[in-house]
Amino acid sequence: MHLGDEFKVSKEEREKRREFRKIWQNVIVRIREKNFKYVLQRQAPGKICFGSGVERECLPIKGPAKTSLMRRFIPDNLVGPGPMKYDFKSTLLKKYPNKAGYGGLAYNEPRSPKTIASQYPAVGTYDVSPVREVKYAAKPFNIGAKLAKKRPFLTPAPGTYNFRKRNITVDEGFGKHRLNYSAVRTICTPINHARCCICEEMPLGDYWRHWTNEQDMCRPCMVKERRTANMSKPKSKKMKRLAELDKFIRVRYCDYYHEHSGTKAAIKFLSNHHLKMKFRCEDYLNMFYY
Repeated sequence: MHLGDEFKVSKEEREKRREFRKIWQNVIVRIREKNFKYVLQRQAPGKICFGSGVERECLPIKGPAKTSLMRRFIPDNLVGPGPMKYDFKSTLLKKYPNKAGYGGLAYNEPRSPKTIASQYPAVGTYDVSPVREVKYAAKPFNIGAKLAKKRPFLTPAPGTYNFRKRNITVDEGFGKHRLNYSAVRTICTPINHARCCICEEMPLGDYWRHWTNEQDMCRPCMVKERRTANMSKPKSKKMKRLAELDKFIRVRYCDYYHEHSGTKAAIKFLSNHHLKMKFRCEDYLNMFYY
């Protein structure tokens, strides 16, 4: 049996199909001769049982079958559109260049000045009553002491507290030692060669030093430079100058606790205890920008 044998049609079947084709062609020729419009209509299905012709909604929008849950999620079936569904158009025949109703060259000042409402009442609308004097209570008889006055509240207000957490810079070395970094560094040399880069004079007391370019600046010149930088404009120039001044570190010469007399040796005139207490006090005050 070959592959296409099952699709072959017998001779009798072919003759029946030819006859049916000829009959159908003759019918079409007669229809065209009589100008008859042949329309094929689909046959309506028959009713299965009583009541099958009634339309039944799968999801009722109204009626008794609509539950409360359905009313909550299904919108109302309105007959017409709501008030906000309309597109309102102006009924004016003449179109103006703007929504105000007049052109750009029109005089738009109000026709009459606005009435200024006073915040104070008129003269005849209130009665002036004299202020009564307060009569203070007298002290008891046979007592010469004065009346007690309220003591002032010495506790500072909440806004005056320093809420920032300030700490002293300490190097603990994982528990091996505890080293406090002094707020003011000490320069120990036989001779003080520091000179201010602005006034070219020897600074007295604490001064500022730039370790990169080895420039020194005394306290009055530093205060003057910072005041000038804060008043400079624009802001970029101000921030740039303040950043340059922040690179200066406060230092002092070592003559406050020993004396070199031009040699590398030094004669100490301040004990270690007093020196330690001095550093501790300075470290604490440095947290508050002393």
